[in-house]
Amino acid sequence: CLDPCADQVQFAFESLDATVPELLAPPSGMAKQQPKLPKITLEKFPAEGTYSSLLVTMVASDKTELACTVQPVDRMGDLTQLDVLTPAALVEGGYSVRISVTDSGGLKTVSIESFVVYDGLAAKVV
Repeated sequence: CLDPCADQVQFAFESLDATVPELLAPPSGMAKQQPKLPKITLEKFPAEGTYSSLLVTMVASDKTELACTVQPVDRMGDLTQLDVLTPAALVEGGYSVRISVTDSGGLKTVSIESFVVYDGLAAKVV
């Protein structure tokens, strides 16, 4: 049909990948003076030696991306903890922390949304 007709069907679907790592109790923020981000705990992270790259990127609200250095992965049974160094150019504000891992199944990405970076030395009202 060139024009919409009564027997036209439309549908949408979302492709889900059961092998994408899942965040467990993701951190919500940190002081910019901290040398490392809070530990990031994941389930379903690829086994050691089966992934070719692991990238952690902090994306600011203005879309500026800060690459982070990831220290060796720490495994505890089915759980994996990432130890991530704070990027030198980190400033206060809201970020999305993007964790991307590439294995034989391709690129898999999971994100921590609304991650807040604040000044831990700022005066506080108590």
